[in-house]
Amino acid sequence: MRRLAGVFPAALKHCAQKIALVERRGDIGGVQVRNIMAPALGRVLIVFTNSAAVDFGEIWQGSGFSYDLLDAAFCSASH
Repeated sequence: MRRLAGVFPAALKHCAQKIALVERRGDIGGVQVRNIMAPALGRVLIVFTNSAAVDFGEIWQGSGFSYDLLDAAFCSASH
């Protein structure tokens, strides 16, 4: 099992300011997981996939699947 973690500020497209994120990654037996927390917002996004081929991208690069998911989950007008 591989695990990675990081804490960093992210500039998401539809958020007014950067958001401090805590990201934990894992994979085992072809299942990938992303657990991303925004403590200041009191929000968490957890995503599992049973395909090792899914490319989550890198949030800090400002693009990719994880970036788009976080932007929708943490920055929508209804939050």
